[in-house]
Amino acid sequence: MRDFHIRFPDSDRLYAMPSFDAPGSIEDAWNSLIDTSYEVLNAVQCPDQGMVPNWATIDVVNGELKLTCGAFSGSGTPQWEYGSEAARTTWRVALDAALFPDEMNNYAKPFLDPILATLDAGYSASETRAFAGQTFSTCNAYDCTGNAITVFGNWIWNSFIFAPTVSALVVPIDGVSNADQQAMIDYVGSVLAVNVASESYFPRCWTLIGSLTLGGAVESAGRLLASPDIKTTGIPCCSNNSSIASVGNAVTVTTRSKPA
Repeated sequence: MRDFHIRFPDSDRLYAMPSFDAPGSIEDAWNSLIDTSYEVLNAVQCPDQGMVPNWATIDVVNGELKLTCGAFSGSGTPQWEYGSEAARTTWRVALDAALFPDEMNNYAKPFLDPILATLDAGYSASETRAFAGQTFSTCNAYDCTGNAITVFGNWIWNSFIFAPTVSALVVPIDGVSNADQQAMIDYVGSVLAVNVASESYFPRCWTLIGSLTLGGAVESAGRLLASPDIKTTGIPCCSNNSSIASVGNAVTVTTRSKPA
């Protein structure tokens, strides 16, 4: 959205932009939102393993965003669990890194580094699902009495959590060679492909999203979006609905790509 607003001339905009409290350009406003979004994630992240909870409450304390340990709930999921909501956070940050590789070292990679180190430590090609079930353990780093981040049971068998979590592998792991990480991605891709036809709606959707992410589709889209010649209208693939329908049942997802 930041890049879209930068490229879209004010004279062509058919809607009014909101007023912002802080001075500066629309790019400055978006970058401020990005900055504070990552501050929120950093405030609630388990520092050694990288997980975040499904739900969290925060406040500004002495000018910094801090976890307040208040109660919150939604979607029927436990607040202090790395579960279905929390795993999607991992994917969203991986998406940021894949779309904007030149900026990943600013926020996305530092956030994902502890997750990647945890995945690397738990990975084994001899594991049926690529990772040991105990790859992530309970995080007791929070100063919240009785509250620590637990991990969804059997997360490696639930694609709704497994796929967005392993999507982090599009970011290079420190100390791991490209060849070794490529082998890890290839094996994880083969794991995602197992029994996908028998999955229910949400796990199947996340299997597809995770496969597209690991397969380089997001990274390729990022390179396209980075082109100064990109058009905002008239997308060729979507101009003929009948052509979309004709290939809709013949899509094949592969899972081979180098780390972003």
